[in-house]
Amino acid sequence: MMYYIEQFVRNSIIGALLVDHLMALEERTIIFIAHRLAIAKKTNNILVLENGSVVETGTHDALVDTQGRYYQLLNH
Repeated sequence: MMYYIEQFVRNSIIGALLVDHLMALEERTIIFIAHRLAIAKKTNNILVLENGSVVETGTHDALVDTQGRYYQLLNH
């Protein structure tokens, strides 16, 4: 069990560092496909997909304010 916890922590740290480095690139378009919403919070624009269709788009703050699907994902 401890091995899995260590792997999870290591992967989380590496993932966070990778995202931070990619976000520092200027004048680049980077597309993240993420299940971790912490990554989405750092981006300029979020597209929420459901059943293969875009159901919402906007910044983290704007999507939270509308309390739509993104908001529901954050709170579950």
